[in-house]
Amino acid sequence: MQRSKRFLVLPRSKDNSKRELSDLLKKAGLTSAKLETELIGDSPVIWVTCGEEKKVHDLLRKAGVKSFSSDMTTIKLPEKPGELAKIARVLTSSHIEVRDAHLILKSHGFAIYGVTTDKPAETRRIVDNMLEFMEKEGKE
Repeated sequence: MQRSKRFLVLPRSKDNSKRELSDLLKKAGLTSAKLETELIGDSPVIWVTCGEEKKVHDLLRKAGVKSFSSDMTTIKLPEKPGELAKIARVLTSSHIEVRDAHLILKSHGFAIYGVTTDKPAETRRIVDNMLEFMEKEGKE
């Protein structure tokens, strides 16, 4: 049994995006995937959790749907200059090599970035801690 992994999918359409993805996966026999929809501004994104990541990515690529590997740390940040740079500085000071960082989606004051590093699990832990701290700081 494979360990389930969570990754991001940008659906082709805004309407019924979760149902379309679910139908596509069902037709391919990939029924064990868990789908969670989030709205970033007016753009839907779908978080997919499953143990057959490669099969799902291959299926989505053939269907013309963008998906991003679970090895990539996805980060939702306020759309302000320097926010991603803060994250990159903390990662590099923690001896993590940032191999790639790019914008995935931007909408209504928020942005989702994808960051690929040499230590994905450690990156996820550090980023989660940073985001939690930033959220607390923003509430004070």
